[in-house]
Amino acid sequence: MTEQFSVADASRTAVRRLLSDRVSVTLGVVFAIVAAGIMLRSPERGDWFGCFVQAAERMQAGETIHRHETKAYAYPPAMAMLSVPLANLPYRPSLVGFYAVNMLAAWVAFVAAWRLAGGSPLMQLAPRCRMVLLLTVMLAGRYFIAPLQNLQFDMIIAALILGGALAMLKGRQWSGAVCIGLAAGMKCTPLLFAPYLIWRRRFAAAVVVVAVAVGINLVPDLLWPQTNGHSYVADWNSQFLSSVATRAPGDWYSAMQMNQSVAGALNRWYAVLQNPQRAAAQSADLVGNAATLLRMTTYGACLAMLAVTLWVARRRATPPEKGNETARAQFAAEIGAVCALMLLLSPMSSKAHYVILLLPSLLLVRAAVERPTAGNVAWLVALAVTGLLTSKGFVGRTAGDWALVIGMPTFYAATCWVGMLSIIARCSHTTAAAGTAAETPHRLAQAA
Repeated sequence: MTEQFSVADASRTAVRRLLSDRVSVTLGVVFAIVAAGIMLRSPERGDWFGCFVQAAERMQAGETIHRHETKAYAYPPAMAMLSVPLANLPYRPSLVGFYAVNMLAAWVAFVAAWRLAGGSPLMQLAPRCRMVLLLTVMLAGRYFIAPLQNLQFDMIIAALILGGALAMLKGRQWSGAVCIGLAAGMKCTPLLFAPYLIWRRRFAAAVVVVAVAVGINLVPDLLWPQTNGHSYVADWNSQFLSSVATRAPGDWYSAMQMNQSVAGALNRWYAVLQNPQRAAAQSADLVGNAATLLRMTTYGACLAMLAVTLWVARRRATPPEKGNETARAQFAAEIGAVCALMLLLSPMSSKAHYVILLLPSLLLVRAAVERPTAGNVAWLVALAVTGLLTSKGFVGRTAGDWALVIGMPTFYAATCWVGMLSIIARCSHTTAAAGTAAETPHRLAQAA
């Protein structure tokens, strides 16, 4: 009996270890199953077939892909080109293939964000690491699955940005710049990394980001030239990009309440102030002084955010690949700040774009778990309020719609941005106080 009890006890211990040390595997399996249900159940609600596959088919036929229609392809031509291999498959294999690509991208994005945040090996999670992981899933999980609901490329873009940042952290500047450049070629907002790299004196990397972003969008003209002789990039500029200067800030080609950038939020708030009887989801009118005031407020706010970011990060940072844990922590926070600014300063940011906030969310959760001060805990409360309230499954459809109208996701991104600035300032102060890049624990395993 004693021997049998020992074997049974050992078996239970092994199971407990498997569950405790493989939390990430369990969450990954659950995520893949949930994602399959989201992506494969009602694909007609997303943009894969109605937007990207259709654009890829038109591109191969030499037709224009930028048209004003219900599901308009309003992006640079790169994503239409990258959709071609899967677009040529039958309906079901095409959808399953896009699901597989997104699962790979989700794995890359999460692992890269976890390592940038100083996480311990995912197969051997210490207690505090498990707490950080679970809290982040609770707070940022809603935004992490949003690209899968819309069947868009944002998970792939997040994987390229975070993977590229991780490559730079390891000293691989060229490969990191190429990854970020590919992301910028799909959507222009990652181009914000170019001035960041210039600010940090990584001039060659900044050039690579811009060159790759431009170059990948010129390839479609070589592979499938339009029969009318037009350029895909020129069509995109004339049909969509140039309208940024003529339309109201935040008025993009989607429902106004879905635009969660600073421009979208200010547009909705201004519409109500201009006419209290107007629905808050409508766009403000561009009339005379009112148009000027809205533009000045929006662009002034964006410039102020950039100025504050540059001021906080004004000290020259130690290159993370040559520095210690403090330098790496500051680099991760700077990447997180740029990710938040990508959303806040964009002409249009929907919840699907917010997947990139996984990194700043991880960093803020980690700070609260390691140092549960009132200030650090306050970050988690702010993330919980501005994140969970946008989940219609949690608060109901009516409350969820109003959360979008108010701009709760915008506040979530703003919380991430301010939180990253606080970490940058703390790291800079630590470095300055020590005279050199002082050594402080960065890996979550050390804090556990």
